[in-house]
Parts: sequence; structure tokens; C-alpha cells
Amino acid sequence: MGRFRFAARKILHMNIPIRAMALLAVSVFLLSGCNGRRILHGGKGRHLPSTTVRTPKAPDKFNVWFVKSQPSGLSFVSVLRKTGHGDRLKQAVEELLDGPNANEEHSGLGTEIPRGTILIGVKRHENDVELNLSRRFASGGGSTSFLTRLDQLKKTVAEPAGANNVYLSVEGHRLNVEEGEGIEIHQPINR
Repeated sequence: MGRFRFAARKILHMNIPIRAMALLAVSVFLLSGCNGRRILHGGKGRHLPSTTVRTPKAPDKFNVWFVKSQPSGLSFVSVLRKTGHGDRLKQAVEELLDGPNANEEHSGLGTEIPRGTILIGVKRHENDVELNLSRRFASGGGSTSFLTRLDQLKKTVAEPAGANNVYLSVEGHRLNVEEGEGIEIHQPINR
């Protein structure tokens, strides 16, 4: 972070055309780390086996579920993430949407959730929680990919949601049927 601040101060003291070129170079550098996310389509069959590295549950940790390609198809794999301050359910969903880190990708983990999917909001009312995701969550990949990403979300929210019912909305509209594919979506997603 210190190098970035130093570079930013240097850029501010340059004349306008050079400043624009320097800002463009910094932007390209920062975005170069945002290459495509590894998408692993399941292909045959929708029911994927789960491979869980079982670790003792700690109040400051939660599981996020990704997928890994196996000779027999895709399997679900959980990874442990540390809880920060605030809403554990929101943090778990955000970690899922961020995808596997570089080490996890290197070990073969991937996700079916399209890059750029964002959590628009979390609404709570008594024992109900409504997750509102961006439209990208429901776009592309076909029915197998959509069902896999939905399963990743279901598995990820299961523990941090506790006894709460979790409902899924896309751009403010609760999903009952996946558009284009005609897949029925059972709500709440964690039951």
C-alpha cells in the first residue's frame, strides 16, 4: 500500500498528459491481476459429490464451497475462511462471490459463479433473510452450471444462516424459476 501512495503522489505532480498516461498504466497494472475466473462445468449429471475437509467449527470461521474437477466430474470442496466483524452470512456470501484465492485455484479449485456477480444487499425480517444478487448470478452457463452455482450458494449459507430461512433474489426479484432454463428454484434455498 505504501508503494501505491508513493506512486500516486508522484503522478499528482506530473503535467496533465503525462498524468493521464501514468494513471492509465497504474490502472492496467492493477487490473492485470483480475484475469478470468476458472469455471469448471460439471458436464454430465447434476448431483456432485461433496469433498469436505472437516475442521472443527469455530465461531470465528465459516466454510465457503467451491468445485473441483475430478475424473468422475465435479465435486464440491469447502474451504475455511476467517470471520471479520459484522454479519457472518454476508461475509460468507461475499467470500463465495470473490471465488477461490490464487493458492486454491492452483490446487484445482474453481467456481461456477460468474465473475462480477455482486451481493446487492441482505434484508432481514424476523427469521427470514433475503439475499439480493446481481443479474450475473443467473446468467450463462446452462442449467448444469446454474444448478452447481446455486448448490455452492446453498452450502455456503447453510452454517452462517443457522435457523434463519434464506431466500434468493436477483436484482430485487425473488427467484422461483431460472429464466431461460425453466429450472424450478425451491425457496428458502437452505431448506
